Amino acid sequence: MACNLRRCVETYGIFAFVVFIESNRTQAMHKRKLRFHPTSEAKKILTSGMFGPKTTVEVEYFFNESKRLKDLGREHSQRAAILESWKRNGMKGGDIGMISDTDETLSRDFLRAMQICEVQEFDAHNNCRQPKVSAMNIIFEGSPYCVSSKFWGQPALIIGECIESIGDATNHPIPERTWDGVGWMSDGWTADTNFEKLAMGATHFPLWNAADFRRNKGSIYWGNGHYTGYHFHNFFSSLNVLRNKYLTYGHSKQSANFLPLQVIHADLSQMADCLLERNNTLTLYPNTKRIRIQENVTNGPLAFQISSYAEQRHNELREEIIKDEKELREKNPAAFIFGF
Repeated sequence: MACNLRRCVETYGIFAFVVFIESNRTQAMHKRKLRFHPTSEAKKILTSGMFGPKTTVEVEYFFNESKRLKDLGREHSQRAAILESWKRNGMKGGDIGMISDTDETLSRDFLRAMQICEVQEFDAHNNCRQPKVSAMNIIFEGSPYCVSSKFWGQPALIIGECIESIGDATNHPIPERTWDGVGWMSDGWTADTNFEKLAMGATHFPLWNAADFRRNKGSIYWGNGHYTGYHFHNFFSSLNVLRNKYLTYGHSKQSANFLPLQVIHADLSQMADCLLERNNTLTLYPNTKRIRIQENVTNGPLAFQISSYAEQRHNELREEIIKDEKELREKNPAAFIFGF
């Protein structure tokens, strides 16, 4: 729940409706235990007002045992349930929809600006050719003090009148789509995942589905400090949970439980370097952009402005990594042939 709490501080009282989609399978088809099942304490907390006293929060469940549906196909199929839930809960053409992973959020100021200001992509989107607004997100890797030099372009916002099942489909052609109709457009509508021109005889572009939120290009907004949102990457409650992600999800690595973090993935390599203040693992991932120590986080996410939280999160993760490396050296010295 900690990752959701970081989001809730930014979004408290802003959303009218929030829906989470939980599946019994990961992208890589590994079984997973439902965390927010109907009678769970976790769901009770999630729906108890943490997004605001007037925000409705629901959890939908996605079950599909087809072995063909995996990777991005499974992700897009699961995301499609979001649009169905929006429709059931009364979303209108003038409402704004946002789709994100649970570790991504827009800043509070940016969300309020999208609600209050005139936004060209929402008002003059050329018949839904370009209704999408994306963020310029700063990436925090595991700790409030470890900031990547990369940027992230999610979450995304789209005006309701251009969203599938919400907008008026009368004038919008229905395109062929991958993954049984829930994936991206596949019949020439787009080039480099972006609309190029109208089909012959058409006056409007297709309505955007949940996959388009993620894949199609949009306008990227940035503000002070060149970012308008935050990606809390790998902010897990323990390294065991973190390793399970890399073992079973989209970044699947079969030996994730037995390797040093630095070997599992470039992001973890840079995170460990940052937390342990060292500079000797870059040779594993020579093309990886460095993570830097950011000593002042007072202009970042609201949750990080609580200095005691930022310091505690950083120090606890640092101690856990030190312990993790010590135990791995004793069990599997060969894993440290790179001189960690």
